Formats: sequence, C-alpha cells, structure tokens
Amino acid sequence: YNTGAFFSNMILTEETGFHQGFNHQVLDFQELISKNPTYPDLVKYSMEWIGKLNPNRPIFAFIHEFDPHFPYIPEKSLFKSLYGVSVEESYSSLPESDKNLLSWFGDDWKDILIHKKSLFDLSTQGNDYMQKLYDAEIFRVDNEFGRLTNWLKRTGKFDDSFIVFMSDHGEGFGDHPFY
Repeated sequence: YNTGAFFSNMILTEETGFHQGFNHQVLDFQELISKNPTYPDLVKYSMEWIGKLNPNRPIFAFIHEFDPHFPYIPEKSLFKSLYGVSVEESYSSLPESDKNLLSWFGDDWKDILIHKKSLFDLSTQGNDYMQKLYDAEIFRVDNEFGRLTNWLKRTGKFDDSFIVFMSDHGEGFGDHPFY
C-alpha cells in the first residue's frame, strides 16, 4: 500500500507517534504551526499525492479535517452567501451581553476554563449566531469532501475506493445540556 496522512491537527503528528504506518505525511509539526492548513489545502495536497501514485498499487489516504471546532471561523464569502449578511454584520447585531461574553473567548477552549464563562449565558440570538458560524464551517467541509469525491470520479479512482467519513462529535448548542 501507498499510505498517506493529511491533517491539520497538531495532535496527529510524528511527535505524538501518529506517523507510524504512513509512508507519506503531508506536514510535520513545524509546518503545521507555520502553514495552518485548511481543509481545502488538505484536499488539494491529497489529490496531488494520489494523482502521482502508481495506479496499480493500492492506496490508503487518511484525510483528517479538524474543523468545525471552536472557535468557528467560516470563510467570510461563504457565510454571506448562506445568510445574506457578513459575519461582522451578524456579530454587530448581537446584544451587548453576547458580545461581552464572546469577547472572553480566544482561539482556544482553555479560555472557557480560565474565565469561567459559559456559552449557556448567550441569548437566543447569540446562540443562533454561533450555530450559523458552525453550520457555515460544516457547509465548507461538505463542499470540499464533494470536491474530493468528484475528483476521484473524474480520474477513474472512485469505483475502486472505499471511503469512510466519520465525525468525532457534533455541537450541542445548549441541548441536553451541553454546548
């Protein structure tokens, strides 16, 4: 097998032993930090790699997308096309209490623990805003997965492919009572 790993999560690097069994890894730890690849990047890298391989040898490609995860940062043009307003316009229409709460959070869930703030305190409008950010990221991931499968079809590789699409979790947004 030709084996390749394509990911944007620093937990899945050689430093953590995840490289074992892969003869191709798209980025090392330092490259992940400097390049911060997006899912479109990973799809591009994986298609380039698969396209160069001997078609008579089986391929195992592990393509892991970390998004959508907090903080939700969707592509601005995609958000606007989905909801008719920009991310900034949507944010500016939030109640001040929601803006204050969201300002406590940085680029990491650890900020929740540090500031002991709860997203459960968001208004209905604030919760809806967070869901829109999340849904826009899901939409992007779905589009990119479609781009990959369409490329596999165009190149004649799809019929010989076994594709597993998994998710580690969804988001509760206050349901059951999880955020």
